[in-house]
Amino acid sequence: MRSQTAVELLVVLAIGLIVIGIIFVSSYERLAGSQAALQVAEAQAAASDLAKAADTVWLEGAGAKKKVFVDLPEGINDSMVSGNTIRFKVAVPGGLTDVAAKSSALLFGSIPLRTGGQWVIVSATESGVRIGAQDLDVDPSILITQVVTSNATQNTQASFNASNLGNASIDVSATLVWSNGTVNVSFSNPGDSYFTLAPGAYRTITLNKAIGPNVLGSFSGNVFLNASNGDEAVVDIVVEVVPPYCAACPTCPSCPPANVTANVTENVSWFEIRTYLNSSYTVEKLAFGPDTQAEIISVGAWNASTPVTLNITYPNGTIVPGYPKTINTTGIGTFSDTWVFQAGVPTGVYYVWANQTPWINSTTFNLTC
Repeated sequence: MRSQTAVELLVVLAIGLIVIGIIFVSSYERLAGSQAALQVAEAQAAASDLAKAADTVWLEGAGAKKKVFVDLPEGINDSMVSGNTIRFKVAVPGGLTDVAAKSSALLFGSIPLRTGGQWVIVSATESGVRIGAQDLDVDPSILITQVVTSNATQNTQASFNASNLGNASIDVSATLVWSNGTVNVSFSNPGDSYFTLAPGAYRTITLNKAIGPNVLGSFSGNVFLNASNGDEAVVDIVVEVVPPYCAACPTCPSCPPANVTANVTENVSWFEIRTYLNSSYTVEKLAFGPDTQAEIISVGAWNASTPVTLNITYPNGTIVPGYPKTINTTGIGTFSDTWVFQAGVPTGVYYVWANQTPWINSTTFNLTC
């Protein structure tokens, strides 16, 4: 009788262990499946965020750049940037699965397979969008020269550095794009059109600028740099030749355009033109496309808490609808205004004027196609 009871107890225990084992295996599989699904979702989110950033900087144009924070899961097995697709391979029970996101731009570059949170640089070039940091770097990325017009030729210089941030030597070709003859820009050293950069090295490139007599207006061009590893960089060049700032009197030349009236005594402030798309800020640019918006920012010493009149003129000199407008400066003498481009606005150089009698200041930006 006792042996029969012991056998029955062993049978019950065995059945219990089997049931527990089935429950454990089932729970483990469900947990593994849930973890895999979470990893796939995280990888998909990272790919989608990078693709959206690529679309944004591509619309902004060459030189636009964004930093995107992505969180790569433990199951990431491989990454690929090719064509217009960002693709990750994620380990799941039974093998690997692909997640991908597409951009409207041609993509190149690479994403480090480092799990966890990290910043990835997304930058637009003339030919596409780079995902990830590049070896070729330029600083600064824009050279602005402003001079007062003269009846004699004026000669100035401006320089930028081209650097190799990578671990291998690269050959770099630099092409100067400049088409205006009244303002001439050239390489100070003809050898700067092609050179080699060792890892960690940099080269200072100097540009000569010859501004002809009696020239007025804003002129722009670029230096395009292409490296042997596929990296690209661009330096925007802007030369602004402005009328003299003078006391208003019958014998003085007209300082602002004819459609802007003010008593001009001195250049009391300055302001930048920045661009943004969908409220996502990018690098400061003076040349940008009609799909963006222009933010006019002053950081100078205008009279605090006082009205200032802003005016924007088309390249042909006519006033942009909605301007002139009057806004108040802040308590520290700054101001900010935004102009949303209307569909079909003409390309060319736009003038922006700020008038707070008796002071006036101006700047320009080039709206490209």
